[in-house]
Amino acid sequence: MTKKKKQRSARSQRPPQARKVWANPPQKLLADMDEVDRLTGRKKWTAALAKLQELDQAYPLQPAILTELVNVCYELHDLAKYLHYIEQLAQITPPDSDTLLGLGGAYLSNMYPALAWQTFQRFIAQYPHHERADEVRQTIAGLESGLHEFLQELESKHKKPYEAAARHDEIRLRMTQGQFKAARQIANQLLQHDP
Repeated sequence: MTKKKKQRSARSQRPPQARKVWANPPQKLLADMDEVDRLTGRKKWTAALAKLQELDQAYPLQPAILTELVNVCYELHDLAKYLHYIEQLAQITPPDSDTLLGLGGAYLSNMYPALAWQTFQRFIAQYPHHERADEVRQTIAGLESGLHEFLQELESKHKKPYEAAARHDEIRLRMTQGQFKAARQIANQLLQHDP
């Protein structure tokens, strides 16, 4: 008689950063994450988003919650929220290849081409032999072609035009997100480095 293979739960199939929340997570959190699993399993994305946003308020900046928020926003095609949560995830965890690809794609989809270029460059530097590296290189070439005219204008004003373009995108993004103080700080840094 052969033994049946034990099926892994959806929770154990998540990426490692999604399973590493706490050594002893609160029971309520575990129950709430199981509820999120049920909702996403039934493709009730809006209800899952509402529950995850509650959890994000109660347990801010937790990789497991942010990972689920990113996934749900992707399913809902909510590009602005997807960008918001994947940026947070990339800031608190060492970015893996999927996070960098997702972040670069989010910047591109939300019309921040210089930030996309910068993120994809980082991806290639860290994962030059990744299965999607050639695709990313083509995207970088397309971005460079599209940014060419804008960068020519910046070259006369800034020593590092790609970096300046990325900071311009970041200023616009922070302003869109209502983070005016952060936008002002980035603008001041840009002016100090390249007046």
